[in-house]
Amino acid sequence: MPSRRVHELFDLLFLGRRYSKVHRTLDAPSKMLGQSHRSLLHDPMSAMLIGAVLTGDMRGALSALLHIWTDKNATRALKKLGRESSKR
Repeated sequence: MPSRRVHELFDLLFLGRRYSKVHRTLDAPSKMLGQSHRSLLHDPMSAMLIGAVLTGDMRGALSALLHIWTDKNATRALKKLGRESSKR
């Protein structure tokens, strides 16, 4: 799971500022659910709504979408790396 720092780095690169509150909110269930927290709030509609409401602007919504995209693709990449290293 990418750290908040990674999410904020993507915010800076693509949106020009950090949206920490969005990332804290989306990842809040992880304290109890671990990686399965992604079953909550990590669909595009919910994430965008949370981002827009928390920040009052559409870049917050985009930050939330970027958050779920980063989570999904980081997990895929790690799984792929694990498969490749086990072939050696």
